[in-house]
Amino acid sequence: MWQRGDMTERALNPQEGIPASGSFKTGKGLVVDEFGRMAERLLGEDPKELRDKVEERKWRFYRYGYVTGRILDLGCGGGVDLLALHGITGGRAELYGVDMTDKALELAKRRMETLGVEGIRLLKGDITSLPFEDGFFDMVTVAWVLHHVLEEELDRIFAEIKRVLRPGGVFLMLEPCEPPFTEEQWLWLELMSLQSKVELLVGKAFPRIHFTPRFTREYLRGKGFELEVLEVITPYLGGFPMRAEFFKRELEELEELISRLPEELRGHFRRKLGFLLKKIDLMGAMKGSTLVAKAYKPERVEG
Repeated sequence: MWQRGDMTERALNPQEGIPASGSFKTGKGLVVDEFGRMAERLLGEDPKELRDKVEERKWRFYRYGYVTGRILDLGCGGGVDLLALHGITGGRAELYGVDMTDKALELAKRRMETLGVEGIRLLKGDITSLPFEDGFFDMVTVAWVLHHVLEEELDRIFAEIKRVLRPGGVFLMLEPCEPPFTEEQWLWLELMSLQSKVELLVGKAFPRIHFTPRFTREYLRGKGFELEVLEVITPYLGGFPMRAEFFKRELEELEELISRLPEELRGHFRRKLGFLLKKIDLMGAMKGSTLVAKAYKPERVEG
């Protein structure tokens, strides 16, 4: 188990503190920076680990279905879902991925080269304005992306999803679901809440939308989708207990943020983090549950 004592203390710069006016960061630029750094770390990943990741992602398409026509993966990131779909369909589906992060698209291309996969189309773009004709796709999928969009963008994104789907086309979404269902998941939520507070104090506001079953059901119906599946899977399907290297990275990033606070705040938040880590050492920590929604664009629009 990851112990806080394993972390090295960083030198503190007394000149660093709460950001000056005008230096506050939020929105797409912050998301691109964060996921660009994540992609950069994965550029040298082991091919066996990549194959294992692809196999792990196939479960959702086996469970909820897929098509062999045109499929779009929104916020495709490093392309693991596209590679999973390529494997499941035997290369018969016409696959497209859209992402706004250059490093993520670079990672996706490298992964496809590593596995010898050809024919997947990757485009840099904004999911609020997709470069496709109306009714172009038989299926649109999005996984662990929408909770990081800005609130004012959500309506535009779903209008675009509906526009590019053909009548009768399938929409599949997976997002973190809150509230958690176990004490271990509550501990993860406590850690993320602490991180959000520190981020605000150092001038960052990472976009986060919280999806719950009732909100998702009413929202999709309000956008004109016909809902077939809405369920919450516990635990979050991404590896449990939390992978040690992921948890270590999260804690190191939080420690780095705390080190940038004024001295009087550093002590306050380090005490809070220290107590939370004692609880995690006793109980373990898990990410939250997965909310899954599968819906269709109606064959005909009434009226």
